[in-house]
Amino acid sequence: MSVLIIGSVSNDVLRLQKYFHRISIPNIHCFSTTEAAMNYLVDSSLKDELELIVLDTKMTLSNCEEICQHIHVLKNWIDVPILLSTTYEKNITIDRVFEAGIFDFILKPFDFTHFKTRIQVALKYQKEATLRKQQESMIQKDLFVAKKFQKERTISSIKS
Repeated sequence: MSVLIIGSVSNDVLRLQKYFHRISIPNIHCFSTTEAAMNYLVDSSLKDELELIVLDTKMTLSNCEEICQHIHVLKNWIDVPILLSTTYEKNITIDRVFEAGIFDFILKPFDFTHFKTRIQVALKYQKEATLRKQQESMIQKDLFVAKKFQKERTISSIKS
């Protein structure tokens, strides 16, 4: 399991790393920009084990659109819950980032109990989503086999 942190405020990123270590998640990858994280993900096998992304940013009303674009790029590329770490609490702006694809947010200053709860919920969602995708894939394979079998039976009954 891996966690990706995208953030430029070093003290906040260090605190996030410390909290992840406290909840026994040691495999953490940190990047200062979304572009750097995307470049790394494209060139590595990390995307196969990535279970959570934390976007640590100073969100304001003026840069909300930019943050939404970053979230949109990440959600289009990979289906992993994204948590926004921010000090900003304005409902209208928070609604916009949820619409862009944010899964949840963690408010600063960080509270370990709050952090742990949000992370556990996101990881549970990720596991359930992965299981659902595997089940859907198996159903699609079964449907393909059933259609093929039905087609073969139809053809053999026509020939008879």
